[in-house]
Amino acid sequence: MAATLLAAAAVTGCSNTSTSSNASTSDLQSAAPVPTPQAASITGLRLPISRYMPSADELALSRRLRTLLVRDCLRRYDAELSDAFGEVMQTRQVSIDPLNMARRYGLGRIDDARRYGYRPPPARGSEEGTQRDPAALFRAYSPEQRILLAGAPGRKRGAGDSSGSISYRGQSIPRGGCYGEVDRRLANSGSMASAAGGVVSAIESRALNQAREDPRVIEATVRWSSCMKKQGYQYRDPYEAAGDTARWRPETRPRASSDEISTALADMRCKEKTNLLGVWFAVESQYENGLIRQHASELAGVKRQLSAEAEIRQKLSDKYKIS
Repeated sequence: MAATLLAAAAVTGCSNTSTSSNASTSDLQSAAPVPTPQAASITGLRLPISRYMPSADELALSRRLRTLLVRDCLRRYDAELSDAFGEVMQTRQVSIDPLNMARRYGLGRIDDARRYGYRPPPARGSEEGTQRDPAALFRAYSPEQRILLAGAPGRKRGAGDSSGSISYRGQSIPRGGCYGEVDRRLANSGSMASAAGGVVSAIESRALNQAREDPRVIEATVRWSSCMKKQGYQYRDPYEAAGDTARWRPETRPRASSDEISTALADMRCKEKTNLLGVWFAVESQYENGLIRQHASELAGVKRQLSAEAEIRQKLSDKYKIS
């Protein structure tokens, strides 16, 4: 739970793209300013780079198709194992937010603050006790079943030969197990690794870090911090508030305390008062537009990849009669 509480802070903790003042200036000069929306919530705000990423619906469909394909692969070897896998994975409903917009600038929705404090909303079904953990299911498998599902330990899913040197109940296991077989069939359809090709992830990470260091965001953050101080809370920025595990104690408290919820609500009220969300979104969008313009040829390839993956999903959706 501590890791999830710190997720919002960690999103800006590192970047594989170095940022310099000269690069930041260049990125801004190649893009016009973006109008600043009045935003009390992150809902409805869509960053420019999202045009080059699978949507939440596309990612959800890819996850569903992957479950069905893995289930069918397992059925060739072990029908009982296949049914158990399908039952767990198809009842697991996880919210997909490719850019982590709900926590990108700290808390992003007042309803989440009111219900969960700084904790992420639970996956649908977990509050009613219907949620089952795929990791726990995997741990319960025998070593042979794990190899069938994910391949031999130490081998990459796409690596190795297909000579059948690894088998399950007398049948050769595909390279990387059933996961590897499905990955190859889907061509990683809807995955960040394939669709982004690296450039999308680099752009969104760089723009977020550049925006955080931009004077406009710094000024809005100072105003937010001053607003919080007037209400009795000492935090430099929203990430520090979200990451205050010494107060929120996620390891020992399964639910947010009244103090945590009160702080989270104050956080959101101060965001609305200072329009921190709107300012941050507009500034980051401007940096993204500049980077998108600079990497137009690479992003054209990303668009082609997304189209190819969409065709794969459509064919599989027709096969499984998913409307």
